[in-house]
Amino acid sequence: MSDARAMKVLHYGWVIVTVTVLMQIFSLGIFLYSFGVVLIPWTQSFEVKRAELTMIPVMIQVIMGVVSPFVGHYIDRLPTKPVILTGIGATVLSLVLLSQATSFWQVMLISVLPVSVAVKLAGPLLAQFVTAKWFRSQLGLALAISAGGGAVGGLVMPPLIQWIISFSDWRTAYLYLAVAAAIMFVSVAFLLREPPLDDARAMPVVKHKEGDTGLTIWSILSDKIFLSISIGIGIVAAVQLVFQYNFPAIGQDNGISPARSALLLSALSTGALVGQPLWGLIIDRVSIPTVYFVVSGCYLLMITLTLGALGPIGYAHLLVAALSGGFASAANQPLLGVVLVKRFGAANIGKTLGLAYPFLNLSALGPVIAAYAYSQTGSYNIGLLVLAGCVVMSAATIIRSLRIEAGAGTPASAGAS
Repeated sequence: MSDARAMKVLHYGWVIVTVTVLMQIFSLGIFLYSFGVVLIPWTQSFEVKRAELTMIPVMIQVIMGVVSPFVGHYIDRLPTKPVILTGIGATVLSLVLLSQATSFWQVMLISVLPVSVAVKLAGPLLAQFVTAKWFRSQLGLALAISAGGGAVGGLVMPPLIQWIISFSDWRTAYLYLAVAAAIMFVSVAFLLREPPLDDARAMPVVKHKEGDTGLTIWSILSDKIFLSISIGIGIVAAVQLVFQYNFPAIGQDNGISPARSALLLSALSTGALVGQPLWGLIIDRVSIPTVYFVVSGCYLLMITLTLGALGPIGYAHLLVAALSGGFASAANQPLLGVVLVKRFGAANIGKTLGLAYPFLNLSALGPVIAAYAYSQTGSYNIGLLVLAGCVVMSAATIIRSLRIEAGAGTPASAGAS
């Protein structure tokens, strides 16, 4: 590829990154991060209990975990543009249908079909897939910025929806957002291009057997690097979810006011937004074992501060814990994407990401472990200690595996330059 051609490709690649950020602001920001905003209005509109409604995000996560391998397998073979338009179109359709729902069973049905499609095809999997197709250098930075779409959606969409509800209702809020998503759909239809063909990037690094560069599902699932990084990211994401769900309660358990405890969630998001571009630059320049060591260290610091191992637990301790965990979380998606691209080739990123996401869904066990520990002991400490042990073991496994590969000359452990 000539230098002029490379500059043109990279320049347009940032347009693609912008598109992935916008679509995640809508899909993740509305359907996952803003669920709490419509929870009480829905209980009033549909006359159901909160416990019944909270099954909706759980159901969406389960569906995404089940379909991820199939989605990943096929998006490698399909043109990028219609897949992205399908995801954005599902977002528009979901918002319109939800705004017209008159019963709880209708909301459940809509969540099973168009909402799950929207979150999957306008969410992190597709964002990483299409970004990896456009970048060779600066891949870590591009993946990190793209992954920031979810965090931005989490900051922007909840207060926006609440603001619209304050002078109207949740149905009107969804209709306004449907119009905005439809405008994005039309814009993307005109702007989006297919990624450039590059035969060199289509070759996977790992061979299924000697002389055969074809990748099968088994050759991916049996690869030690794939398993260690996928399970490892799932474990640190489990720690993240524990704090995301329980930080306000942890703060109040330690004598901090509800208002200040709630701000710990804002600190968590702030750390993620600050970390997004920084991790992108770091991953492009530093070895992957070193990056994962730092990420694990940030999560262990988060747990240590919360356990009171560094002194009596005060607001400053919990604030540092929130910032540390938020900062570490910004590395998870780009780190996974870079390792998979280096290991299996950009042409196989859809298949490998699709197979990795069920392992990432291990994160759902984190809140369950923490909740069980609290129910038995009145404290989250035992659950946090269990998760800390898992973080240490996974970090040791990942770092050892990547360093062994680096010693053998395999580029999986190198930076993404």
